[in-house]
Amino acid sequence: MPNTYNNSFSFNPKDIALIEEGLRALSEHHDTIMMISHAETADQNAVIESKERKIRGINELLGKIYNQKIFYSQTHEHDGVPLG
Repeated sequence: MPNTYNNSFSFNPKDIALIEEGLRALSEHHDTIMMISHAETADQNAVIESKERKIRGINELLGKIYNQKIFYSQTHEHDGVPLG
């Protein structure tokens, strides 16, 4: 069984926005669970560390998506200089 991966994906901006929205909601959900976990007991260090790793992973993925975006601004018709 060959171990091949798809190296390129074709998403439109709406797809990316939906993925980001879902990741942010998941991150907020984990943040809420973390606050509740801290309030209940401090003995759940392994569970808390696991959730912190998940939150960190989600935030890193959101950062990767953000860093790959190309932001466009209005430019002047003749010389291509951004409008200020």
